[in-house]
Amino acid sequence: MESGKVQWMIAACVAYFILGVPATIRAQDEKVDTVVMTAQIVEIPGKFVPNDLYNYVYVMKYRVIKVEKGTYAEKEILVGHYNPLIPRAKIKDKMDSLVNGNADAFKVGIKHRMKLITPISAVWDKEMIDEDYVDSELERYFALQTDIIK
Repeated sequence: MESGKVQWMIAACVAYFILGVPATIRAQDEKVDTVVMTAQIVEIPGKFVPNDLYNYVYVMKYRVIKVEKGTYAEKEILVGHYNPLIPRAKIKDKMDSLVNGNADAFKVGIKHRMKLITPISAVWDKEMIDEDYVDSELERYFALQTDIIK
């Protein structure tokens, strides 16, 4: 077996067992970072695209309330959510094993506890709606789990 494949397999296993990161991370991603935090949605630019057109990740801006696991120093964070019009528990396609939680809607002001991963390309490399943040220096995170905080 090629050494590159062996290294990728080892990295995927370590990420899965130690970090709780899905083993489906892509081979080209060498650094995968996870963080668990509570944050509040402060901006959802535009409108969500109907899910009957295509699957996508929609990036929203959150205000960080508390980092529970991992490190994140900024006051705001950009988070990409897979098909935000579908409640997390009702996702039943190929992303079902990666996207979890009890969030059933995304609106400005809602607080979420999220398990996040960066880079987004570790789990998603298709359509992403984030053009409002093109000039932002904030790194984008992908929401693996999104739970509503009441």
